[in-house]
Amino acid sequence: MVVTPVLSDDSSDVELLGAQDLAVRARAFDSLTAAGPASVDALIAGARHANWRVRRGCADLMDHLADDRCAEALVRLLHDPVAAVRLIAIHALGCQPPDPRAAVFLQRLLERENDAGIVSRARWALSQQERS
Repeated sequence: MVVTPVLSDDSSDVELLGAQDLAVRARAFDSLTAAGPASVDALIAGARHANWRVRRGCADLMDHLADDRCAEALVRLLHDPVAAVRLIAIHALGCQPPDPRAAVFLQRLLERENDAGIVSRARWALSQQERS
């Protein structure tokens, strides 16, 4: 028998983004998406979570919400030790409203990064940030 956790609030849903069970993660993602901008504070807090899957999920949701409150947390995630988290954060920054801080940090990332996939995604994100 599979026990399905009940999703009760944004912080619980953020925690469930790190679940091993894909269906649980998907329900948490859907719940946070449905909450919309009301979930942003929980996502920003979740971007500091110890579990990299939670950090990745929070960055992915910040991408979908495109809320300018997310920029600082996404910039922090550019330094995440897990490449999958960095890639989502880079993409999410490209989808956020233009923010000069994001452009500066993306440029710095391009100057130090050797991974071709990350460089390619960072160039795209920087072009999106520099759009007028």
